[in-house]
Amino acid sequence: MSFVACRTSPMANFSRLFPPYPDNRMVVQEGATSSLSFRIDIFGKIDHHPHPLSGIFRFPRYDRRSRSGPSAQALEFKRIMELYQLRTFTMVAEEGHLTRAAKRLHASQPAISAHIKALEDELGVTLFQRTPKGMILTADGQVLKEHADRALAVVGEMVSHAGTLRETLTGELRIGINTGADSLRIPDLFSVMKARHPHLTLHILQCMTGEVLNKLEDGLLDAGFMYGENSSEKIFAAELKNIELVIAGPIAWKDRLQDAEPAELGRFPWIMTPADCPFHNVAERLFKTHGLFPAQIVLIDQETAIKSMIKAGTGISLLPKDDVRRDGVAESYAIWKKERLSLTLSIACLKRRKDEPVLQSLFSLLSDIWTD
Repeated sequence: MSFVACRTSPMANFSRLFPPYPDNRMVVQEGATSSLSFRIDIFGKIDHHPHPLSGIFRFPRYDRRSRSGPSAQALEFKRIMELYQLRTFTMVAEEGHLTRAAKRLHASQPAISAHIKALEDELGVTLFQRTPKGMILTADGQVLKEHADRALAVVGEMVSHAGTLRETLTGELRIGINTGADSLRIPDLFSVMKARHPHLTLHILQCMTGEVLNKLEDGLLDAGFMYGENSSEKIFAAELKNIELVIAGPIAWKDRLQDAEPAELGRFPWIMTPADCPFHNVAERLFKTHGLFPAQIVLIDQETAIKSMIKAGTGISLLPKDDVRRDGVAESYAIWKKERLSLTLSIACLKRRKDEPVLQSLFSLLSDIWTD
């Protein structure tokens, strides 16, 4: 069968170009945009157009005098599943709630709801049970979620491989830092990154460990430094170093603090970090071990502010040992170190993104820097 093609606006003068014979079959394929590709086959076979270009009509040459062909006339709409529908499906399944999924995808709730409805219509199954408390996967939804995860993984692998083929890493890499740049060796990282990937821009953002994890999940960071153990199934974390901690106080309290027994630490006023900070968890374990109930006089979420408050004589707090020793700063503090206290320092990203070339390069460089 031979085909001819002509360019025109969708559906414009269609009846003039191709009269609606009762035996003809028309298939309409919707693309990712409002563009449509129309294919006509009077023998009932579908010849898939490899490129759904806007406004292209393809139909067989025919004899206007002949009206032979299948007896049934059909108008059929055939949709192509979109990747954004699969991403929406998996995100709603993970969050169990449209509003939270919409926030993570940076979309409106009605748009997310429409994606799910369209996908259910195309698949012909109900993916979720709608309840007042949220969205629960149906049995069919659970099975298809596994297929969606595999499909998105394959796409991710393709994008990752394409990145390796490009050789040059470009764009912006957003990294969250949970302490001072010097403590995390950011200047060293910048120097190496600049030499190896001159077209890649580093964007450094200051935030606590809890914020780093939240911003990774919300897509506001590409990677981030974190203290403590990783308890999220969505996060991949590579340990860089075990950080030794000390209890630091005002230099005027040197004799009292250095010679204090663990049980006497409860007599000092404490400068604490918020509950979602790993330093807070270390302090709470120390209090529980020794039965301490110290006065927690202030909550501070920035290390520089904690150091300033200690120097001002406000109270004692946990600090990384290397930080108080750096550049002779230890002379400004009284240090208690009768027990070994520590936290792991890691670099983290979303688990589903860990194989992206730019993140692989970041993790590799940081591993080399922290090994030296």
